[in-house]
Amino acid sequence: IKVNIGGRELVAQMNTISMGGLSFNVDEMLEKGGSLTMKIKGPDGTELEVEGKVVWSEANQSYGVQFSEAKQGLAHTIQSWTNQLVKSDR
Repeated sequence: IKVNIGGRELVAQMNTISMGGLSFNVDEMLEKGGSLTMKIKGPDGTELEVEGKVVWSEANQSYGVQFSEAKQGLAHTIQSWTNQLVKSDR
């Protein structure tokens, strides 16, 4: 994923995603409570841009982000990605 925070664009490795947010690792220190914009590319190539807030962090530069808004179709797109990933694991 691409993370834009404070005018900086960072490339991060997404760990998990759910309807309410996601977690990722990035080689930068991010501030808890900080707002950011993420560009997330799904397994089907669809790209979403969503805003969020850092709600937790760990010493290994792993972060949890809560989505700030429920953009139209966000839940549907995430569910579709989840279904595709489950099918590919079988």
